[in-house]
Amino acid sequence: MNSGFGSINFRDIAKGALISALMVFIASITEVLNSGTFPTGASLKQYAGFALMAGLSYIGKNLFTNSKNEIGKEPEAPKQ
Repeated sequence: MNSGFGSINFRDIAKGALISALMVFIASITEVLNSGTFPTGASLKQYAGFALMAGLSYIGKNLFTNSKNEIGKEPEAPKQ
């Protein structure tokens, strides 16, 4: 079930968190493959900032999308 315009549900938040976690994981793996060394604390902090932005962007998109995946549109009133 999709959340309506102007609201988010737990599933939206969980997907945003998953996107954030995957972004950190992929960035770390990419660094290992490119440089041959494990990421430093400074690199992980930077990746975490990017991941937070990606997760918040996803949640923001869902906040302004209605149940028909139309961005910025109020849901239509049911016809009687």
